Amino acid sequence: MQDLFGSIFYRHGRKTFTSSVKELLDYFGADGIDLDWEYQLLPVIRSSFSPKDKDDFTNLVKRLRSKLGKEKEISFAAGASRIIYRLP
Repeated sequence: MQDLFGSIFYRHGRKTFTSSVKELLDYFGADGIDLDWEYQLLPVIRSSFSPKDKDDFTNLVKRLRSKLGKEKEISFAAGASRIIYRLP
């Protein structure tokens, strides 16, 4: 997914994305955003997987929280696997 969404992980991309999300939530009076991040970290799906994606996603969510404040909800779906969590 790096090919499609990698730009939101860069500083300028995160700033643009989070500003756009806030603008849309305010415009529509929405109470938050739900991110679907279930399979990006699984190399078996043949995406442009990068081990750095976990940290990049965390930074994106932190930036969203900072931009949206505490009054807006942020939820996400995330896949669980031994690969992601490095379980034996």
